[in-house]
Amino acid sequence: MLSSAMVLLAVLVPHSAVYVKGHSRAAAKTREDLQARTCYSLAESPEKSNAVLEVDHLFDRSGDQSVVMVLVDAKGRVLWESKTVIDPVPLRSPVNRLLKRLAKSTCSAPDLPAARAQHAVSAR
Repeated sequence: MLSSAMVLLAVLVPHSAVYVKGHSRAAAKTREDLQARTCYSLAESPEKSNAVLEVDHLFDRSGDQSVVMVLVDAKGRVLWESKTVIDPVPLRSPVNRLLKRLAKSTCSAPDLPAARAQHAVSAR
């Protein structure tokens, strides 16, 4: 566990560029919300990124749906992954749940929106 955390810290630092790979609505929502909900910026292409966040919307035989996110570095190593089942009556976006987990697991700021606001104020 510690070694994977060290690899993650060595590869990605706050405000690293991440390319979101996928063609689903979940991937589109991830592109919209990535910067606001995590410490990463959105990259225009995999070549201009520090990592790729693969986003898939999956359906199983029973009809249940889930969203899966996998963060991969340039060498293809999995840095982080998570999955959430889409509730029939979602109270919160499954993408936002996963982005919150991503931020909690990989970003150093405990309260990202407050940290961003503080950073914006101190940058002026």
